[in-house]
Amino acid sequence: MCEGRVGFSYILDWTTLQHLTPFNKLLRINIVTFRTVALTDSEFLEMGDAWPNLVSLGIYEGNGWSGGSRLTLPGLRRFHKKLPQLTKIAIAVDGTSVSPGDIGSHHLGQFSIYRSFKLDLLDSIIGDNALKVAMYLADIFPLRGTGREKQDIRAWSLMEDSERPNHRLAALRWKKVVRIMGVFNKVSFHRPQNQLRFDGDGFYDSDGAYNCDGNLLAIDEQKDSCM
Repeated sequence: MCEGRVGFSYILDWTTLQHLTPFNKLLRINIVTFRTVALTDSEFLEMGDAWPNLVSLGIYEGNGWSGGSRLTLPGLRRFHKKLPQLTKIAIAVDGTSVSPGDIGSHHLGQFSIYRSFKLDLLDSIIGDNALKVAMYLADIFPLRGTGREKQDIRAWSLMEDSERPNHRLAALRWKKVVRIMGVFNKVSFHRPQNQLRFDGDGFYDSDGAYNCDGNLLAIDEQKDSCM
C-alpha cells in the first residue's frame, strides 16, 4: 500500500485500513504513507484480528513516523500474541509507556517469542527509562543476545548519523536498551536451573523456573531442567 503526498495532511488510523479487511489471508503488509500515523493499541489489536496470518508488517519503514506513536509497549505485546507466525515488524512505539506495574513479576513470564524475529522500532521515542524498557522487551524476546536464535532488535538505524541532539540521544538510549537486553538474557540462560525474571524494582525474581525452551516448569521438574 503506497500513496503520495496528497494524503500528507491526514492521519493513518484503523478507518484508513478497514477496506483491506476482506483480504483476511494477507501474509505481508508494507505501508508507505506521508500521513501522520495515529494507530492506537486497540486498533493494532483489530489489525491482528483482521490478518491473523501476518508474517511481516511495516509501516513507513523507510522514514519513521516523525510525530511519535500511540502504540504502547504493552500494546505491542498484546499485538504479538495475536500473530503466532509474525517474524518481522517495523513500526514505532511509545518507549515511555512502561510503568512499574508492567515489569512486576506477576506480569512477566506470561508471553515470550522463541522464534527468529526482526523488530525495527524505527524512530520510537524513549525517555531515561532504558532499564525498564530493556526488562520488558527481554521478557518478550528472551533469546536476544544468547545466540540461540537470531532475534534482531534495533531502533533509529536510519537516523543514527543525524546531527540533531534529540535524535542522537534517542539512538544512544535505544542502543543501551538492546545492550541491556543481551545481558539480561545471557544471565538468564546461563542459569537454566532457575531462569530469571525481574520485579518492579529491577531485582531478579526467582519465582518460576524455565527450561531451555522457555517453558515454565513445575517445582518437581526443576531439578532436571536442561541437564
